[in-house]
Amino acid sequence: MALSYWEASLAAAARVAGIPFQRVLMLGRQTSLLSVDVVDHVNRAYGTRLQSGLATEKWAEPFFQQLGAGEVSSLDYSDYEGAQYTHDMNQPWPNGTPPGQFDVVFDGGTLEHVFNLSQGLLNAMSLVRVGGHYLGASPGDGWLGHGFHQLQPELFFRFFTSERGFVIKGVWLAEFGREPESSHLFKLKDPAECGCRNLVPGRRPLTILVCAEKTTEVAVPPVWPGQSNYTAMWQGSSETSEMAKRSAIGSLKHLAFGLLPKTLRSTIKARLIAKKHERLALKSWEEATIVQLDRLA
Repeated sequence: MALSYWEASLAAAARVAGIPFQRVLMLGRQTSLLSVDVVDHVNRAYGTRLQSGLATEKWAEPFFQQLGAGEVSSLDYSDYEGAQYTHDMNQPWPNGTPPGQFDVVFDGGTLEHVFNLSQGLLNAMSLVRVGGHYLGASPGDGWLGHGFHQLQPELFFRFFTSERGFVIKGVWLAEFGREPESSHLFKLKDPAECGCRNLVPGRRPLTILVCAEKTTEVAVPPVWPGQSNYTAMWQGSSETSEMAKRSAIGSLKHLAFGLLPKTLRSTIKARLIAKKHERLALKSWEEATIVQLDRLA
């Protein structure tokens, strides 16, 4: 749970885009890993006026205050690091009521440590006021052992939906590295809309950046979502599936394939599926620059 380059960039981009920051809540009291070089880079990218003295701060509150936050607080499992609110995010709120609602709920790497992730996400969403935003930076691929979960982008696309009172402003995959200029950034499309999974050619561990706005209060959450590509298959008509099946069975290619040894068929099929996903994945993202993070409003 720390504020480094990509977390700071997401918050700065949101502020420059006009997202209100009057009341900010951090999930877990965030420590600051900002160096002078990172502060300078964020200032150049977004036109912010962060002070180089942030590089000497232990905690992240001064960073948010310099972005214009009037109140910065934190929520954690205990108050051992000085959190103003305490709660086990594995559990629903006592009496069903969160301790407050905020303009920005900022998760810089907390929810992956919550075993009951679904409840943790619902709790986080309930902390956002209508018109407020959830900003998250969570570990994606390449973080084995970091927490209970390595999260995937579609989790956020399926959770922050209109049925739950939210609209996604943007989801990105960012390469984690010490040199911002050499780290790739990928703007992602919703797999349910592009029809393919978010597979990107990252060379380093990936961080998922999320910005979502709360548009309405939902009293009763909808049913749990399914992964979009499987849901699409399950919801396909049996008639269409049967027609496709008959067409495939009747093709010479399919018949010839069936004559091959079973082990060879399995190998070929696995390679074809992998190639298909690689080909489709090119439709699911576009390479971006750090400045494009400000397209949030």
